[in-house]
Amino acid sequence: MLTELRRYSIEAGHMDTMHARMRDMLLPMFREHGIPTPRAIWENRGDRSILTWMVDWPSFERRLEAWTSFAPLFAAARQAEGTPEFVTRTTLTMIAPWPGHMPGFGAGGRCEALWLVQPRIGFGAAFATMCETEIFDRFREAGASGISAANLLFGALPMAAILLSWRDEDTRATGFEAIRQAAMPTPLADALLGDGGRFGDRATWELLDRAAYLPRA
Repeated sequence: MLTELRRYSIEAGHMDTMHARMRDMLLPMFREHGIPTPRAIWENRGDRSILTWMVDWPSFERRLEAWTSFAPLFAAARQAEGTPEFVTRTTLTMIAPWPGHMPGFGAGGRCEALWLVQPRIGFGAAFATMCETEIFDRFREAGASGISAANLLFGALPMAAILLSWRDEDTRATGFEAIRQAAMPTPLADALLGDGGRFGDRATWELLDRAAYLPRA
């Protein structure tokens, strides 16, 4: 199985319109034309207006076949929509979850935090080991109720995506700030690109609010 991570940059003021497109146009079209239901859909909470979602595929060949056949259907639906385009950029990649870390989202809170972090070349395995033996326990102590991790397979590599789930917004706000301000162990800092001795200094941290309209299995 492959997992695809898609991210859409949205013009300021148009995020509600993008959610409406996902809910009212794209999800029904996905069901009708054999595109898997996304595992999760998130809105970025912060200065950047980004919609992020991930979808699972049984194979790369099936993914290519599905998107190739879907593209003209969406183009026709988009033309019928008759509104100016508000998506300014689309980026996508395939991700490979770490063993035991397939993302899963229960019926509880809809709050996540994403850490996109780049180990130095040759340090990817050491970074994963430190996460499993020490760092993830720190995140749990800060209130994270779930942790999943994956390696990105395209783009500036190596790159890891660490996704932390929280039971509610207040717990996330407190725990997220505690993590960002925490001192990073020297071996971990040495394994990562970037400067600074805190977790918040390294790579990209984002707060993600999961869309409530996505049907759960």
